[in-house]
Amino acid sequence: MSSWYLVFLALALLTTLNLVLLFVPLPSFLRTKLVRKLDSGKAIFLGLLVVFLVLAFFCYSDMNKYHLEKATAKTFELEAQRQMKEFRAQRNFYMSMIGAVLSLITLGVNMKEKKIIDLEDKVQLKQRESNTKETKEVESSKDK
Repeated sequence: MSSWYLVFLALALLTTLNLVLLFVPLPSFLRTKLVRKLDSGKAIFLGLLVVFLVLAFFCYSDMNKYHLEKATAKTFELEAQRQMKEFRAQRNFYMSMIGAVLSLITLGVNMKEKKIIDLEDKVQLKQRESNTKETKEVESSKDK
């Protein structure tokens, strides 16, 4: 295996793990901590997205290079080597695009979860404010 393949595998596993963690039913306090931690690491996922897209661009150019070499292969052995290189370039291209899509999905899901948690926090704050107002009104009516 090439080092590129291992780097891609590690990055793809990281994004997949984050997606799984977002969909696992966790207690609300753990989910809140996880989403806030992932939100603070949003730049990392944007960086991963850029890395995957740059890798996809390089792999696409390799794919085109090997595809255009089709007419120059003179022997069966050279043609087999060309096809093997083209296959590797195609594989790397598709893997990097899958990684980019996983990063986008992770970013989107994390943003939605963050919005939901923020709305829940606002609702709880309003409930507390209304409860304190009610208790103040009850206390003031008792004083009279």
